Formats: sequence, C-alpha cells, structure tokens
Amino acid sequence: MSDREAKRRRPLLRWSLILAALLVVALIVIVAVKVTGGEDGGKLTGPESDPFTLSYPAGWKKMSESELNKLANPTLAGVTQEDGRGRLLVSSKKPVRKDLEKLSSELKRELKKRVSGFKEVSAKVIRVRAGPALFYSYTEKGTGTTQSIVVVPAGSRSYQMNITAESGAADVGRQVEDMILSFDL
Repeated sequence: MSDREAKRRRPLLRWSLILAALLVVALIVIVAVKVTGGEDGGKLTGPESDPFTLSYPAGWKKMSESELNKLANPTLAGVTQEDGRGRLLVSSKKPVRKDLEKLSSELKRELKKRVSGFKEVSAKVIRVRAGPALFYSYTEKGTGTTQSIVVVPAGSRSYQMNITAESGAADVGRQVEDMILSFDL
C-alpha cells in the first residue's frame, strides 16, 4: 500500500474507532438502566386538591389509576416494589386535632380490637420533610408482613401513608424509611 492510500484510510479508521467507542458507551448505559430499573426511581405527587410529594427509589413503580381504583379505601397515590415485597399508599384524611402521642395510644387500642394476632413493633413521632408525623408499625400473626401507618398533620387535612412490607426484608425497610422521610407538602 502506498503512503498516499495509507493517509486516506487513517481518517476512516479513526472515525470507525470513535463510532465503535460511542456504541460501547451507549450499550453500557442501556444495560445499566435495564438492570437498575432507571435512574433514581421517581417522584410521587398528589392531585391539586391534595398536593404532596414523595420520592421513591429504583425498583419501585407508581401504581396506575386502575390499580388504585381496585383498593377498598380511597387512595390518592401509591407505589409498589417491583418484586412484590412492599407497597406504600397515600390517602387524605380529616385533620388531626390531638397530640400525636395520644393518637398513637388510640391507634394501638383500635388495632388491638380489629387485628387478630396484633403485635406492636414501633410507635414514635418522627420528622418528615413536611414536619412532625406519627409513625406506627405492627405485625399480624401469620401474615409474614409488617404494617406501618404514618400520619402527617397538614392544617385542614392530614395525610396517611399505609405501608405493607415483607417482614425481615431489611432492604425494603430502608427504602420505605427513605420514602416516608421524603414526604413533603
């Protein structure tokens, strides 16, 4: 091959290598998105009449209107873990007019009456982005799940998060905790 032909082929070789490198990078990005389920999850928002925001991680998905309409109680929004080990629902309730510690005691009495095999796990006042909130969790014998209720007072209303998570699933517990703490108005 002459020098002249070699000089002509160098730019072609260079562009071929650049194109191949770009294709490799694109493939890596596509695989990463497929494996992780997206970037950082998403943001759950309430309707204009009951506005709120909550961040959820990758591996969780927003529930559709059709899924929400099948639930027994009116629900503003919800997310489920893609492998089925957790669910978080948000609903709007009447305003809380009492101290959160007193509300915790009343909730415990009510759950003891209604839930077979009830066992309290935790009851405490926490701080979410929106302000103080009651966090209450319990187990029901034989279900293999932990139920949590979070009540966030918000002036003329309160928000209630109902969470169901597979008992002993520490990763789900950490994800749920992060979602709860991200709740804002």
